[in-house]
Amino acid sequence: MSRFLYIAILIWVPGHIHVQAQEAASSLAGIYSDTSRFQYERLLFNDRVSDFGVTAYRSGYVFTSSRTNQLVVRYFSADSVNPLLDLYYFEKTDSGMFSSPRSFSDELNTARYNEGTPAFGTVGNYMILTSNSKDENGRVAPDLPLALYESNLQSNVWSKPVLLSFCVPGTNYAHPSLAYGDSVLFFSSDLSGGYGGMDIYFSTRKENTWSAPVNAGPSINTPHDELFPFCSPNGNLYFSSDRPGGQGDLDIYVVDISDSAFTRAIALHGPVNSSADDFGFWMSSDESEGFFSSNRNNTADDDDIYYFRLTWPRADSVDTLQRAQLCYAFYEEATLQTGDTALMKYTWTFSDGETKYGYAIEKCFDTTGLYFIRLEVRDSSGGDLVLSEMNYDFEIAEPNYVTLVIPDTVEQHHTFRVSATGAVIQGYSIESVCYDFGDGYRCEGISVSHVYHHKGSHYPRIYFVLRNKETGASENRCVVKKLEVI
Repeated sequence: MSRFLYIAILIWVPGHIHVQAQEAASSLAGIYSDTSRFQYERLLFNDRVSDFGVTAYRSGYVFTSSRTNQLVVRYFSADSVNPLLDLYYFEKTDSGMFSSPRSFSDELNTARYNEGTPAFGTVGNYMILTSNSKDENGRVAPDLPLALYESNLQSNVWSKPVLLSFCVPGTNYAHPSLAYGDSVLFFSSDLSGGYGGMDIYFSTRKENTWSAPVNAGPSINTPHDELFPFCSPNGNLYFSSDRPGGQGDLDIYVVDISDSAFTRAIALHGPVNSSADDFGFWMSSDESEGFFSSNRNNTADDDDIYYFRLTWPRADSVDTLQRAQLCYAFYEEATLQTGDTALMKYTWTFSDGETKYGYAIEKCFDTTGLYFIRLEVRDSSGGDLVLSEMNYDFEIAEPNYVTLVIPDTVEQHHTFRVSATGAVIQGYSIESVCYDFGDGYRCEGISVSHVYHHKGSHYPRIYFVLRNKETGASENRCVVKKLEVI
């Protein structure tokens, strides 16, 4: 009987399968319900007034608050017993704690109207903030609609805010978020012609001028309010909405906007969303930590800031993912042991159409499955048939190793799939599969999709969280592969 040697260790199969970004959003939303990966805590400096809307600025963070700014005269908004909103700054210390907040800017924080929910450029010397608009007479008051202003940092002093050109009187514009290298501005507005209430809009920047606002469309907006947009570096847009079907009043949603056609937004799972207002979502560029705001367990006017961490599996070593080699060695035992192989001619014919010659051969197969083999042994001088082995069944079963479907090359801005479907590891059950695509995007699932926005070499890592069937012990394994984005 023929014998074979199995050489493959890890398997990847090249291919390009376009999948809907809906799958990516669903997988992403589910991470926040996994308490082994997601932990959150209320920040200790929250006051008994409204604190919300954290965003990064240089080595720290800026948020909006109605806490007192130690002024001799305090001003209040017309529709609330809370003081007007100002911007505050805090940092994360080396011990992992957060410093006490301080006023962000004496130039920007005013005593007579609101300032809040800023967005900062990637360099840190440009910002867009929300404040009250001016009436027809140029008067600014806290009871007037909100508008968007831009300011520049000059000699460590923020310039006087200038109204964005597309803001029109009598309309609210709020909650700015810069994305795609500061070339796109997302915000919420009650512009006429929308879907109702506050909608998410975006504007593009060309030669220091912002274009007319464009409604983000029905995949994101509804007849209800959509607020606090935040676009992550990987093309995921987070926002809050009080649409029906959520867990409470305002809930946080996510939608993948990396493709030109926006898919349906999906609500994040608990505990991010609750029965109260949940909004103001922000996360770091590597998506390992962030903040959100909520008035859970408080009154309606007492919003608090929550900090969260997304932990990821770790492995003692990282193996390089290798090309599949379903290769076997074949030889005919009888003539090898009893005859002179030099006088024989061996012809191996395989059902995939390949023919090989020699008493000992190597054959690599493209896929698993059932193959038929025909072996003919003839006298090399006269050509007489010595041995014929017809229709020998040879089955290649699923290997007992990690099986991944991942391409060699993908196109920039194109969705591709990575799949661990069918993976089998003897003695272990696979608890979960986690992906770190090397561009800051992480997700979890047996089959997931991703989009790269930058050309060049990337090195995605895939973590397998395993459980030993005999001992119950947990073990993590990790593989990495070079992937070119063209």
